[in-house]
Amino acid sequence: MTERKPEYFTFAAHPTLNFMLNRLAWEIDDARLFDIGARVATQDDFVRVVLDEARRAEDDGRRRDAAFLYRGAEFFMAPSHPDKELAYERFMELFYEVTPDARAGWREVAFRGGSLGVIDLPALAEEKDVLLFCTGYDGVIEELCGRALRLRQAGYRVVLYEGPGQGAALRRSGLPMTPDWERPTSAVLDALGVPSCTLLGISLGSFLAARAAAFDSRVRRLVCWGAIHDFAECVKRSMGEKRGERVLQLVRWGWRRTVNRALQRGMAADAGRELGRLARHARQRLHRPVRLPAVDARLPPARCGAPDRPGRPGRVEFR
Repeated sequence: MTERKPEYFTFAAHPTLNFMLNRLAWEIDDARLFDIGARVATQDDFVRVVLDEARRAEDDGRRRDAAFLYRGAEFFMAPSHPDKELAYERFMELFYEVTPDARAGWREVAFRGGSLGVIDLPALAEEKDVLLFCTGYDGVIEELCGRALRLRQAGYRVVLYEGPGQGAALRRSGLPMTPDWERPTSAVLDALGVPSCTLLGISLGSFLAARAAAFDSRVRRLVCWGAIHDFAECVKRSMGEKRGERVLQLVRWGWRRTVNRALQRGMAADAGRELGRLARHARQRLHRPVRLPAVDARLPPARCGAPDRPGRPGRVEFR
């Protein structure tokens, strides 16, 4: 593992492609990513170029680079893409081959007829705390492993876990995403025998982690890293402020069929590709037809930690 300076680069002009390249920059040399960024303008370009680079890296013996390049290509593949499953499985195979600590710490926790992927990394010094990490909407725990390995050197036991709708839980067990995040979180804590922890949620995972922290007393401290508190705002930005606000207003009025037809038309245009990616990923993660209210999710602050009845989780309202 190499120490990398945290900096956000402009590898590509397209903001979504650039975002993914910056995710890869934790593992892959900047010069290679600038070269890729200069050759991609659309998501289709990205899949083609990055998949070619993954194969080239593997042929050259750069197996860690190859692993994360396969991950990058898979990220933009539609669920129906013929290489999606192959790219994910090759990423997993190569990653665990070149990361023996993660391979030793890999666990599968039974949950709702499937399993949740977990990497349990014991502290390398006197244990100070257990740090429990959950990733976001389209993250995988393997992306967090480099930082986790450094934290354990400082005396922290680090547990990375995937919930339903994420990583191997989605791709191998077919578990759809759920808002009641205390359930998978509790399943992981039970399986590993963790009496107390600090829970760190990243991106959409911070939204979900707040819910889990409210209903499991073993979570003593909560860190929301890059928090998302209103997913509808992400969709609105992808459509443009004015157009997005008009669409959300139609949703509030209950014009769902009209909105869904409009979104289907918009996703066919290049300007709607990011919205299309969000919708395709949502369909895969939720295992149901995508309707805009499904992504208009807000956790009212006043409801945090206030279950409907003692011992049962409260509601998260999806409008």
